[in-house]
Amino acid sequence: MPDYLAMKWGTLKQWHFASDAAVLAYAKYRRLGQSFSAIDQKFTPVHKQALCALIDAVDGEIVDAWTNKPITKATAKRWVMEQPDDA
Repeated sequence: MPDYLAMKWGTLKQWHFASDAAVLAYAKYRRLGQSFSAIDQKFTPVHKQALCALIDAVDGEIVDAWTNKPITKATAKRWVMEQPDDA
């Protein structure tokens, strides 16, 4: 099964990572701290960078969790980067 990532408001909602690159990138992101709610998610520059690296590592489909439609990696990363910094 290929990698799969569903996102909403710049956060992860569902995922399955099979590729080594995505598994490693997810582990790095998790070590920084992850919330399943955009209101509780830390959006420091380091978190954003790690999440964008995870998006780049996904070897499969990335979808908008609102619509369940595919989105590009560029769109997913834009969503992450548009979140206000918690600094």
